[in-house]
Amino acid sequence: MLYLCFPRLTRPACPKPVLKIIHNRPTYEMLECLQHILKGEKRQWEDKLVKLWLDVDVDWFATYKGWNGYQVAAFFGCEDVIKEMRTGAEHGSKGKQILDRLAGCRTPNGMTMLHLLCRGFAKANEENEFNKFMLLIIQHSSDSQLEYSDPAGATPLHTAALYGAEDVVSKLISRKVNIKKVYKNKSKGKHTPLEAARYALELVQSQPMSSRSRTRAENIVKKLERAEGAEKGGEEVKKDASDSDSDFDLDD
Repeated sequence: MLYLCFPRLTRPACPKPVLKIIHNRPTYEMLECLQHILKGEKRQWEDKLVKLWLDVDVDWFATYKGWNGYQVAAFFGCEDVIKEMRTGAEHGSKGKQILDRLAGCRTPNGMTMLHLLCRGFAKANEENEFNKFMLLIIQHSSDSQLEYSDPAGATPLHTAALYGAEDVVSKLISRKVNIKKVYKNKSKGKHTPLEAARYALELVQSQPMSSRSRTRAENIVKKLERAEGAEKGGEEVKKDASDSDSDFDLDD
C-alpha cells in the first residue's frame, strides 16, 4: 500500500512551540512563570520572575490568558518583582511610556492596574513598594481612568478603601474623584467608598488583625467621612448662594 511509504502528518497538540515562535525565549519563560503563578504556584516561580526582569529582551506586556507580567505581579503581591518594576518605570528611559500604558491596561475580568495593586498590597509583607507604584500610576492616570469601575462597579477608591491602601485613598480624594459612586456587593448590597471602608473596618475589628491594620482602616473611614462632609458643605454653600441670587431684585 502506497501510503505506508510516507511519514504520517499530525497537527502539534502542544501550544508551547507556537509560543516560542511568536515570542523570544526570555518572553516565553516569563509567560511560563505567569502560567504557574496564575495556578497558585507563586512561591516556586516568583524568584524566576525576578531574575527575568534583568533580561532586557523580555516583553512584560506579552500576555498569558489576557494577563501581562505587571498585572500578575500586582495581583498576587509579588513584592520583589513589583520593586524592580516600579524602579524601572520610575527611572528607566521608557518609564513614562510604560506608566501611561499601565494606567490604561485592563485584565480579562475588567480590573485596572490600580485595582490589582490595591489587592496585592493587602497580600504583601513589604507594602512600601506597592504604595510607591500605586502613586505613580495615579500620577499618570486621567480623571476618567481613576473613575473607571470594574464589572462589579468598584472604582479604585472602593478597592483602596476595602484593602486598606490609606495613602491611595488620600491621593484619590485629592484628585477629586467621585466619592459617592456605588458598587454592588453580592452579600452586602450597594456601597459607596465610605460604606466600603466601614465594612472593611468591621471585618478588621472582628478578626485577629494587627493594630496597624486597625489604625489604617480607622484612618480611611475618617478621611472619607471628612471628604463627604466637605463635599456636602460645599453643596450647601452653593445652594445658599443660589438662593441668595434668586432673592436679589434688580429693581431695588
